[in-house]
Amino acid sequence: MYSLVIHLPNTPPHRILLVKPRYTIGRSVRADIMVPDSFASRIHAALQQDGQTYILEDLHSANGTYYQGQRLAQPIRLHPGERFRIGETELELVPETHFTQTAAPSVTYSRTSLATVPEAQIGMGTVNTAEEILHRAFERSSGGLPRGSQSVPEETILLTATPGAAPAETFPKTKLEPQRPDLLALVSKVGVTLLSNVSFSETLEEVMSLVFESLPAERGFLLTCDHAQQLECRVARTRTTRLLCEEAVVCQSITERVLTTKAAVLTSDARQDPRFAGSQSILLGDIRSVMCVPLLFREQLHGLIYVENPYQRRFTPDDLEVLTTIASVAAVKIENIRLLEEEMKRQRLQAEVALAARIQASMLPQGEPPLEGLEVAGLSRPAEDIGGDYYDYIHVGEKRLAVVIGDASGHGISSGLLMALAKGALFNQLGISPDPVHVMQTLNKLIHENGTRRDLMTFCYTLLDVPTGHVTIANAGHPYPIVYCAATKTAHSLEGGAYPLGVRPTLGRLPILTHALNPQDVLVLYSDGLPELKNRTGSYFGYDGLEAVLHHHAHLPARELCETIVEKALTFASGAVPEDDITVVVVKRTC
Repeated sequence: MYSLVIHLPNTPPHRILLVKPRYTIGRSVRADIMVPDSFASRIHAALQQDGQTYILEDLHSANGTYYQGQRLAQPIRLHPGERFRIGETELELVPETHFTQTAAPSVTYSRTSLATVPEAQIGMGTVNTAEEILHRAFERSSGGLPRGSQSVPEETILLTATPGAAPAETFPKTKLEPQRPDLLALVSKVGVTLLSNVSFSETLEEVMSLVFESLPAERGFLLTCDHAQQLECRVARTRTTRLLCEEAVVCQSITERVLTTKAAVLTSDARQDPRFAGSQSILLGDIRSVMCVPLLFREQLHGLIYVENPYQRRFTPDDLEVLTTIASVAAVKIENIRLLEEEMKRQRLQAEVALAARIQASMLPQGEPPLEGLEVAGLSRPAEDIGGDYYDYIHVGEKRLAVVIGDASGHGISSGLLMALAKGALFNQLGISPDPVHVMQTLNKLIHENGTRRDLMTFCYTLLDVPTGHVTIANAGHPYPIVYCAATKTAHSLEGGAYPLGVRPTLGRLPILTHALNPQDVLVLYSDGLPELKNRTGSYFGYDGLEAVLHHHAHLPARELCETIVEKALTFASGAVPEDDITVVVVKRTC
């Protein structure tokens, strides 16, 4: 999946996701990707998907397309990161998603000076790479470093005892005993086991299997957490059997400590540990020893491995070292699998959105109707892949033409579905009666009954009598149409209407407007995305901007005038990304 980054002079880069097999690029609003560059041709170049990349082709432009400093003479294959130039604008093909190398937590042990049982804590230090995980495992396994390696600072273990308690075991103050587990071999084992291409859920199961193979735990859970740190049990099991995740019971005080500090916990007697005194899950479960280790990616916590032992066999710092090593390596695999599945899900969604966008585009008119004495042209540029604006022109008998424009609430798939619903209902009602009141009441009833309270649609219905140029208009909350009178060179709005479709079960009283178009007069229908288009200073294109274009360009044919209106508006925006769909329909009487 690729994006095209557009670098306009003196303008922040603008990124466009490429989801279709072919894109045209140019200055015209008819181009799939519009480049507001005065040196660009209206339809300047094309990008054609070819396997995993795109082919760039110049479409006989006046000023040429430049690639690596040379004017393009024939189509070339673009590679990721490469740029080409159209006029003064540079365009760059970039991969949509980059995978980032994962990291593991560093390990430190801390103890108070007076505790009955040895405890260990794992905190976040400097973010480590996978190579540093191997380096630390080598040191812990061999008790030394390879010649020429830089030493890692020694970790200090402090032992304490609580008054009246049994003496604690004795541990060295610096290096751990040489009879340590072979962590380097463990890193290798975990890495090899997790090499297989399995799903996210299967990877979590494999991680817990490795935990039970490497530790004397009797029960364990793997929990994942979201950004709000809400835990979800994904794997629950004992050494010999699987448990239902619904049956998982963990110590809330321990998990909350790990979530809060992002530090692992080892308590060799949780019932006597003052940090977790009074915890019901410990008292009821007779838990004597618990380890809880975070799964960390950089500084982001993605889950916990929680193991417990209800028997006399207490976990040791060596056990914590083993569990931490498994978590460190497993976090790399878990994060990559999660990212891969998210990417696949995103690509499926993008494919569905692209298909929906193509279906929606096919619902709009594919050409202008041939009319004697009248020209009609429309253009729509959605703010997102799927827009909520709708326009159409439909023959009603031999001498009348229905011209409509609508704007569904919101953006994206929901507004696109509302647009499709309106189109189907309109065609059905025109086959029964083209009367404006009947048409608007039918659409209103359908949207109100089939949508939610947020599903609304502004809609303007115009019925043209082709021989006379007589116009009948019914408006439900849509921006007022503008008429440009060629004889007086003035523009004015046709004001009057009701609230949008879908607000109430019935529209109530609906004003019906009429107007007669004289030769060279122009009627413009548009969505609110046009006057509400802002530039980078926060100024609006406004109704004054639309009227100014009409005063200067009303002499153009309907198609060219329609394109000019949108082009002038986008030029006014100076590269600012439109926040709403922009749709314009022009009706011009030629004689």
